[in-house]
Amino acid sequence: MSMETSFVYGCGFEVSGVKAETIVNFIKNHKKAFFETVPDPALYDELVKAEDIDEARELLESCTCIISGRDGMYSVVSNIISSETGISFQYEPGQDDCIGEASILFPDTMPWSLNNKEIDLTWKSFVDVLTPYVKELGLEQSAIGRIEIEYFG
Repeated sequence: MSMETSFVYGCGFEVSGVKAETIVNFIKNHKKAFFETVPDPALYDELVKAEDIDEARELLESCTCIISGRDGMYSVVSNIISSETGISFQYEPGQDDCIGEASILFPDTMPWSLNNKEIDLTWKSFVDVLTPYVKELGLEQSAIGRIEIEYFG
């Protein structure tokens, strides 16, 4: 059996402390983008009608990030932000006993894979784009920064 370590680098913010009820409210506030990014529109009704937050969390855990292909409740947030901004944000869950927490980030990538909006980003414009989302999730603007996620296996 071989072991391999891989890293994902980028800029964004950690989401591991954001609660499921905050994510549900975020989805309600961004309903149009949610419907654009989730293959099952009935999921919205199920989330709104969920009797408790554990049921909502379970429903959200089945969602997949369009960019990274990773599953988890925070993937919905990255999909919504990507849809609304035109910038390819991805969800990375991180791994226990490795560097980095669950995060939403704009990954370091090859320049030819960037769209025009991404090419024109400066640090200031990047922070300006993310700040309203970060605050809506109950985080401070200072949460936006350089992200490093390690995977080992």
